Amino acid sequence: MDKLHAEMERTVSKTIDNKLVDYQISLSDNFYTKYLSYYDCPYTQEVVKSHRKFFQDLSYCAIYQKIGEVTKISIQARLSELDTLVDISDNKDEFDTFFYKKFQFKLPEIPFEEEKLELSSFDLQLQQALNYNPKEDERQRKRR
Repeated sequence: MDKLHAEMERTVSKTIDNKLVDYQISLSDNFYTKYLSYYDCPYTQEVVKSHRKFFQDLSYCAIYQKIGEVTKISIQARLSELDTLVDISDNKDEFDTFFYKKFQFKLPEIPFEEEKLELSSFDLQLQQALNYNPKEDERQRKRR
């Protein structure tokens, strides 16, 4: 759990300049765990590492956006409200509806999976050339 919290702190502190990020991370396990259940995904260090942008955007939009003065009390209050919303929601659409009713603003669509760009044939050839290693090519010739 400590590694998970450290990874989350590194991830969130890249977009939120606040000394209270570590406090927020210590309270937000329930929220992140249940929110990720909407995507059938566990809340683990590996997931946080591979979806940094998702966690940065989610933390900013759900916790810090329109919070007013950022204090321990305001963070704790917002997280308890978010915990309640994820507890009573069966899916992401319900959560979004309850979130809007409670906070009077919509959570933006935050893509969980990054869209992979398809490279053109030129870009693929360029990538292959940039990754070319003559030593590997030499080893393959010797094997023949």
